[in-house]
Amino acid sequence: MRDFCKGAMKRFVFLGVVFYGLFLGYICPANSQEAGGFRFTRAETAAYMAWVWPHAPHMDVLNRGLFPMIHMGFSGFPMGTKAWHHAYGFPELGITILYADLGYPEVLGHAWGAFPHISIPLFTKGTLSLNLRYGLGLAWLTQYYSEPDNERNIAISNPLNILMNTGLELHCPLSDQLTLRGGFAMTHFSNGKTRTPNKGLNVPALKIALSYAFSDVPPRQAAQDGNPETRSLRFYGALGYTRLYPAGGPAYAEFALSTTYTRQLSQKVALGLGADLFWGFSDREV
Repeated sequence: MRDFCKGAMKRFVFLGVVFYGLFLGYICPANSQEAGGFRFTRAETAAYMAWVWPHAPHMDVLNRGLFPMIHMGFSGFPMGTKAWHHAYGFPELGITILYADLGYPEVLGHAWGAFPHISIPLFTKGTLSLNLRYGLGLAWLTQYYSEPDNERNIAISNPLNILMNTGLELHCPLSDQLTLRGGFAMTHFSNGKTRTPNKGLNVPALKIALSYAFSDVPPRQAAQDGNPETRSLRFYGALGYTRLYPAGGPAYAEFALSTTYTRQLSQKVALGLGADLFWGFSDREV
């Protein structure tokens, strides 16, 4: 436990110096010029007690117990220029830099990630609020599958991966500037099977964070009058590829085409009807 805390503290200090240095030197001056729009007003530091969840066969060996995960972030609140700002209770928007030890350095290595996030209040009672937090970005993992050096890492096969972070957290104001936040989070790393093996890493964690308001929230605009768009017809297309096992297997093209017709029932709810066409050349092989 002593080594656990010592290692986490060193990385915590390093990440804090780098991230907050970048913010004060670049983001903050640029942001202060945007007097009429969104701007950052809060800084957040969080610590996690995390572990690898063996969600697929043969992944038990990758779980080596608890390990530290930390993040630094900056956030602010929308000004009310859009109807959804009001409908969703002025959700918190921000950017996050994340570091994870992963608990198995010689096989899983370490993870560094960056992603924008949104925190939507689900329930508010007095000064307390329960929030849903979600972020999507990129991560760099220092260890990945290779033959014959690291064949035990069946979860990750290349350094650059998608990072998804979501969780529930309770916000408890301690003062006008400080807010204590805590809850449960899940972080997922994956390359989308653009290389194999790619079981992906699921990392659940208990989280505690402290948020500091270094600037007042600018005045919010009143809700806009008028009727929102009530009907819409949308088309989506996608093109990609996937790989089959064994490791280093061949790549196959994948296609998708979707269309959806929706009718808005309220500011938050729409009723829709759609059709999807998916075609993957790998299906003929399996």
